[in-house]
Amino acid sequence: MEMPFSRANRNKVNLALISLSYIGCFMYGFVATGRGIIFPDLLQTFHLSDTEGSLFFSLASATGLAANLLTYKWYPRLGPIKAMTLFSAMFAFGVFLVSFAHAFEVTLIGAAVLGFSMSGSSLLVNLLAAQATTDSTLRRQVISGLHAAFGIASMLAPLFVNALVQFGLDWRMIFAVLGLAPVLITFQSMSTSEIGTNHEWKTAFTEHKPWRRALWYATICAIYVSIETMIGTRLVLYARRDLGFDVETANVLLSVFFLGFFLGRIQLTFFKFKHSNMAILYLSATVSFILFFIGLYVNPWALAACGLGFSVFYPCLMALLTDELGEATPFAMTWCQAAQSGAAIVMHLAVGVLSDRFGLGKTLLIGPLFFAIVIALLLLGRPNEPQAARA
Repeated sequence: MEMPFSRANRNKVNLALISLSYIGCFMYGFVATGRGIIFPDLLQTFHLSDTEGSLFFSLASATGLAANLLTYKWYPRLGPIKAMTLFSAMFAFGVFLVSFAHAFEVTLIGAAVLGFSMSGSSLLVNLLAAQATTDSTLRRQVISGLHAAFGIASMLAPLFVNALVQFGLDWRMIFAVLGLAPVLITFQSMSTSEIGTNHEWKTAFTEHKPWRRALWYATICAIYVSIETMIGTRLVLYARRDLGFDVETANVLLSVFFLGFFLGRIQLTFFKFKHSNMAILYLSATVSFILFFIGLYVNPWALAACGLGFSVFYPCLMALLTDELGEATPFAMTWCQAAQSGAAIVMHLAVGVLSDRFGLGKTLLIGPLFFAIVIALLLLGRPNEPQAARA
């Protein structure tokens, strides 16, 4: 067992970047999971249908898409550290706006701010982790540790919410408490030294643009993150409304899902596996496909077990992207994030409409269908770039 930030590897990694990216990802996971937990109560408070309520997520995804499409504007001007400070402050503002809005229209404004800032923060923590080491052997461990932080935050969030429920807090105050996390990361990023130069930030988006491979990665990211987001935001609703679980049991179900996330990613962080990133991607997609069906038709706790199958997919995909594309990583990651946001818009709207018409249980069949598409794309392999793009 060897951690990427152990004493033996300290000369190979940037500990300040690892710390900022890990805590930033923890913040993201804590609040992102909180959105899914409060969603049933938000629907009830404003007397909304699933279709109407889906605007809360789809609008956030739309502004998140805008943040990613504008990366070539803000990233070269701000750099990763200043941008992290700005987006974290916006993140906190969005959370508090949603928490204290007493009209759904104002809640949607908060959701828009939240989506824009969450998307920017998500891109930045991945870039910071990817740039924390130049050692390809350590990179997968660093990126896996990053997403383990997301996993543990997402696992702890439902339990934390349950504790706040026991103290009698309503969903507004609970979400406001979760909003303290981005406040903390704002102060941390303000005390972190900037990395790189304006020239380096600019050339990341003007040179070495491998369009075909960036789009291949972006397509897989969009499909995978759509599935992950669907489960993360709808599992509690499905458990409470379709399966008849009480609030505490539904939240525990979600915690078990994210426990699997954490355990899978922590293994990749602490242990060096001989298997290639591509082999792990095949295994992850196949196991998740099977567990999804079992969870929907045999035992709902298998849906929670999907977290273990999901866990290793995204960090291995990002490690594969970074190892292959090198200096073009910011360009490709930007398109991955943009594709994820665009797909999330469609997914949230589609899940809302399909849930109203066919029920949430049948709508969740989107999960195994999308994993089948991911497996097909992996089998087809990465496209070759024109000679000019490789030069």
